[in-house]
Amino acid sequence: MPLNRFLPWRRTRKAPTTAPPASPPPAPDKPLTRSERLDLQSAVIHHLEWCVQFNNLLTLPPGEQRTLPDWMNADLSDLGLWFVRMAPQPLGRHPRFAELIQAQRQLHTLAQQALQLNRAGQTDQACTLLNTAFERERLRVLDLLRTLQQG
Repeated sequence: MPLNRFLPWRRTRKAPTTAPPASPPPAPDKPLTRSERLDLQSAVIHHLEWCVQFNNLLTLPPGEQRTLPDWMNADLSDLGLWFVRMAPQPLGRHPRFAELIQAQRQLHTLAQQALQLNRAGQTDQACTLLNTAFERERLRVLDLLRTLQQG
């Protein structure tokens, strides 16, 4: 049975109201350049595309989820590669950049755990993980990206 059938956020596409409160962004030293704004937009797109790809992976029967694609590795995902490109740039020195990297890695870890639970036939535990810790971390990554966009 496809795991995504049990995911309320998958069906409604609405973020839960229990999202962690956004912490105030640090005061910007200077406004973002046009290039930096475009870079951050691409990072948001990378994150959202990964979420769509992961949802598509969840629709596969557990037997077809044996070999995970490269993008399931946090460092090989498009956002992970974006981190590498941005590290030497001014965005890479933002106080929240390291926190964003950690949040993205944690999101990938939780995604892999959910897939392992599903493969082991523990669909209820996988759904619980996806609807709690995974969803909080998914929103945290998006919140941190938006914080970077604010300067």
